[in-house]
Amino acid sequence: MRNTSLYSGLLLLLLGCSSAPPLFTDEHPFTISHIHVELLGKNLENQPALVNVCQGFILTEKQIHDFFVYASYIKDTNPSPYYDRLPCYSSGTALINDRKYQWIIRAGGIGEFYNDKDRFLKVCGKNCCTKVASVC
Repeated sequence: MRNTSLYSGLLLLLLGCSSAPPLFTDEHPFTISHIHVELLGKNLENQPALVNVCQGFILTEKQIHDFFVYASYIKDTNPSPYYDRLPCYSSGTALINDRKYQWIIRAGGIGEFYNDKDRFLKVCGKNCCTKVASVC
């Protein structure tokens, strides 16, 4: 019984010591600005057969903004080996809540946003795909 209380106490202590405040919540909405597109219509280097297919995956700054607004937020502490297999992508930088982030948005509706301190995903579901159809 004593060990259970000790473990519960340690767990609560660890949960209470989160390092940084969340990027955004419902109470603290995000802002995105200074969207810069660096690469358009790119594909995974190990799949040269997709060069022509992926050249059509071109996103405008407005589409990137809309993707960010309508896609669902997922905290990404351990990058998955699966979503980065979607071969076509565009990438660049943006200021999100006045923090500079790199972004990669992949055809199929998955966006990675990261810097040296934070990483998260945005996933474009049904509602998002109707508003930003070129991503899905």
